[in-house]
Amino acid sequence: MKFLKRLFSMLFSSPDKPLDMVIEEHRTYQIDKVANFNQVAPQLFGPRLKIFGYELDKIEDSEYNGFLWSTHHVYVNSKLNLTVDIQQAPYYTDYGFSVFLFDPKRQDSKLLCNVPHEVQDREDNFLISISDKFFSQPDVICLLKGETWKAINHIRND
Repeated sequence: MKFLKRLFSMLFSSPDKPLDMVIEEHRTYQIDKVANFNQVAPQLFGPRLKIFGYELDKIEDSEYNGFLWSTHHVYVNSKLNLTVDIQQAPYYTDYGFSVFLFDPKRQDSKLLCNVPHEVQDREDNFLISISDKFFSQPDVICLLKGETWKAINHIRND
């Protein structure tokens, strides 16, 4: 255990910061990243999804070793029986930001959007541009309206 602490200290701490402070800063960053998403994403996606008949059903947060690790914002269109799952899993073992559309009747899902964690900015400003791209894609709009069910090239933050 001492070896791991020394290794972590060598890799992540500066000479003027004790290891405990560096670990706490890392923990704060993790909590803030998901918490910020939980505040910003419903404002960016909720009103636009509502236009297509989707209502926010639930927000499910996941923790890992005491950290707020990821979140799912689930929107449901009960008339079309479709579900949009907007996910943020921004840490090194996860996929980042993703939007999936689920059709329980077909028992199928479509990946509509993905921004890997390594290309996300710390402040989540990418969410603004990606939400604009998302709601301006005709293929995405057709899927959200239930007009078609086909694979599309998912939206990325290039």
